[in-house]
Order: sequence, then C-alpha cells, then structure tokens
Amino acid sequence: MTRIALCMIVRDEEQWLPGCLQSVAGLADELVVVDTGSSDRTVALAVAAGAVVVPFVWVDDFAAARNAALAATRCEWLLQLDADERLAPGAVAALRRACDEGGFDCGFLTLCNARRVDDAIDDVLTRPGCRYDEPTALPRLFRRDDEFRWQGRVHENVSAWLEGRRVRNLDVALVHYGYTPEVAVARGKKQRNLTLLERWCHEQPDNPLPWTYLAWERQGASDPAIVQTAAEAADAGWQALARLAATIPEHAWSARLPSPVALATVKAMHQLGRGALDDVDATLRQAARWGARHPNLDLLQAQIAERRVDAAVDEAARAAGLDDACQAYERCLAAAGQVFTDWLIDGATSWFPATGLGLCRLARGDPSGALAALSQALATRPAHTPARLGQAEALVDADRPAEALAALLPLLDDEEVRRHADPWLLAAHACVALGQLDDARLFTASADAALAGGGTIQRSRLPRLAALRAAPQTTLLAAPGS
Repeated sequence: MTRIALCMIVRDEEQWLPGCLQSVAGLADELVVVDTGSSDRTVALAVAAGAVVVPFVWVDDFAAARNAALAATRCEWLLQLDADERLAPGAVAALRRACDEGGFDCGFLTLCNARRVDDAIDDVLTRPGCRYDEPTALPRLFRRDDEFRWQGRVHENVSAWLEGRRVRNLDVALVHYGYTPEVAVARGKKQRNLTLLERWCHEQPDNPLPWTYLAWERQGASDPAIVQTAAEAADAGWQALARLAATIPEHAWSARLPSPVALATVKAMHQLGRGALDDVDATLRQAARWGARHPNLDLLQAQIAERRVDAAVDEAARAAGLDDACQAYERCLAAAGQVFTDWLIDGATSWFPATGLGLCRLARGDPSGALAALSQALATRPAHTPARLGQAEALVDADRPAEALAALLPLLDDEEVRRHADPWLLAAHACVALGQLDDARLFTASADAALAGGGTIQRSRLPRLAALRAAPQTTLLAAPGS
C-alpha cells in the first residue's frame, strides 16, 4: 500500500485545525505541520494529533513555507491542505484508492468556497447559494520526486513542475471556509495578498503568473480605486505573456504557456467598461490563439454581441448580434458541471448565461424559449432581479398577464427594485392586457416617477414605454421633463 503525507502550513489555527484533521482521519500515514509563528494552541493540537511540527520563521513567502515540509516527510504521495479546508465525505477512500492505482503525478481536487463559516459541508457542495463563485480544480495531490517544489510568495503554485507531468482530475471535493468575508477581513488576507503580489511582480516582472494573480486580486477588491488598477496589472501580465510566447513555437503555446484566461478576463472586462468593443474582440482572439477555452471568455463574447445589438442600425445586424449572443451563452451553459482550473466569474455556467440567454430570446420574439432559460436561471439564483423581471416580461408576451403580475408584485415591494422603471412598466403592460386600466395608469405614473427620480430602465424596454405613452388609456403618462 502506498503511503500518503498530509502537509500543512499554519499560524494561529486552533479554530480550524481540529475540523480539518477530522475530515482527513484515516488517510495520512504522516502529518507534517509547518508552523510560522503561532501564539495560540495550534502547535499543541498538532502534536496531540501525532504531527511532526516544523518551526518556520516567516519570510513573506508561502512557497518557502510549503517547501519546508518536504524535508520532513518520506512518503511517496503528498496531500496539501490548509487548516480552513475540509475534505468532503468519501474523499479519504477516493484519495487512498487513487494513490494505490497510480498512473498520474498530480491530482486535481475540486475546491468550493463556503459563503458562511457555519454552512455544513454537504450544503456547500450541493447548494449554489451556500458557496461563492463556482467550483475550481486545484492541484493538491502530488507524487513526490526530486524536482517537486512550490513557487510564489502568495497563491503559491507548482506550475513549473507540472509541465510534462501526468495529471488527473480526481472525484474529490474540498470545502474552503477561509474565503468567507469575516475570516478574510479578520486575517487581513486581501491586503496581505496585494502586498506580497506587488512585491513578487517587482521581483519577477517578466513572469506572467504574479501579474495574473495581482490582476485578479485587485479585480475582487472592495475599494473601487484598487479595482481600477486591475487593468494595469492585466496589461503588464499580458505583455509578459506575449514576450514569453515569442520564445515558444506557436504549436506549443497551449501546452507550455501559463493560462491566459484570468488575464484576458480582467483585461476584457475593463475594455468592455470603456465601451472599447474592438479591443475586447482583439483580447479574446489573442487568448484563443494562446489556447484559452473558458466560459469567462464566452460570457464576454456574449456581452460584446449584446452591445452591438444596442448599436445596430438595421434589423439584420440586430438579429445577427442576438444570434451571436445566444450562441455564446449556450456555450457557457453547455460547460455546466465541468470543473475548470481557472477562476470562473460567479455563475459563469449557470444563472448568468441563463439570464442572458432568456433576455436575448425574448428580444428575438421567443417568449417560450425565454421562459425556459429564465426558469433555469431562477432555479440556481431565485432572487436574481434581472431574471425575475425577464420572466415577468416573457409571461406578458406569452399572453399570461395574470401570472406576470403575480411575479411582479413581490418586486414592487422591494425598495431597491422599485426605484427603477422596469417593474412598474411591466406591471402596467400586464394590467392593460387584463383590462385593468386604472391600475395601468397608476403603474405607468410610477414608472415615470422612477425615471424622474434618477431610476433606470433596460434599454430594450424603451419601446414598451413608448407604446404605453402612446396608448389612449394611459394618456396621464407624460414624458419625463414635459
């Protein structure tokens, strides 16, 4: 039977360490814990669990700490976990079986980020509302050899070692509780990561990897000023990737280049925010040349198509844009259930493209198809307002105004939603179809008030508003500012 070592780095983890060790009970033949300066009971708990504790003076380098564990174990297989992670039920047997069977050098586990620290493991694994983002595959099980090393001050990785190695996606899930806001804030993870990544980028400006992590870390910041600097990091990483690509034969790009997905995602998101659609196109085309295939990029392609629909000058261009958007959204949905090694935009294979697909089908005059897609979105994200509004609009167009009005009434009680014109406008249309003209007048007046108060309306619904204003039964509705 093969032997497995569990390797961890810790610091003040008495809250989390027992749960992690409980989840791996019966798996590890060796337990190596690298302690970077705990002042609580972490070391005592590790020793009581039978661990070899390796003291390590922190040097602002997570890879250095992880590599310190290698000298303390002799096992053939190394499993890397953090104290705030938990193996899913059944994972111990699956990992032991995979190691016994062999045939690979690196096993990828599926990581799910819990939304709350008190969510049960099963809930995080099975209920999308209990986790952030979508599951991501990460390399965590390694067959040791003399060349195995971690690299990187933070978001440490084994990318260099992986080149040419045999990899396998294991049917093993991992739940991470340290991504929850209360844990991240309490530990200052965001600022720590930004500081270490900026230092790493300064030390290795030609390495695309630290720029990739820095761009994504900045993109996820709560401070808008930091978010705006994400594009700068993405541009620097993009240039570094281009320089690296120039040293590699084109036929080997997809195998030997670091993944461009995260850089392309951040770069294109900022280009899209500026309305630079041709630049987004160029970014996505270059990412594809470098071997990128990912739902994030399909989502961005759909966003370009929708923007071009808005700018279309004739019906043929509008129809072509809607077709392109629908196809891109359908590619995202076809990827549902797959696990990717690059970060996914939240909902990238579920509620996000399902909502977009539903609204595009609605714009194509297909309310039945729209309802199918929007129902799919709401099954995953029941409170998603754009999907709920789209569903009501599709019900109006499907000659089901009573159901539309029933779907809208809860939204009209939502203080944030009712600030905008869309729910009032759709409710007015439903009332007109039902012959409830007095209510239609009230709802259209409320839509007008929302717009006058700074509320918005979805661009595609402007013709509906114009039709209401033109209808004799709603002449009380005047244009804003008239």
